Amino acid sequence: MAQVSTLKPYDISSEVAREEFVISYISYVNSIARAVSKHFGCPELEDLRSCGYQGLLEAADNFDPTKNVAFKYYAYIRIYGHMLDFMRKLYSGSNSTVALKKKINKLLEAKQA
Repeated sequence: MAQVSTLKPYDISSEVAREEFVISYISYVNSIARAVSKHFGCPELEDLRSCGYQGLLEAADNFDPTKNVAFKYYAYIRIYGHMLDFMRKLYSGSNSTVALKKKINKLLEAKQA
């Protein structure tokens, strides 16, 4: 039977290794942020990315390789969850308020183009 490593996906005692790990997943976080922004019509892409980076760090700190789940899948759930939490706070109004904000954002984008 193969032994599963119990190490974290990066060495948390080394700040350099942690930075390299985060850098290796930046494009993954950015792609999720773009998809969320496009799907929900959220113009705050940089804020979504920031939330995603927080989710990535949380995933790296809490990942348990003994659960036999790929880190990338586990990280996706944490990253996406942080972004959804941000969206809930940002659009905490009623559905009609959210719809109105989306229409305003589309009009502003059309005017800028």
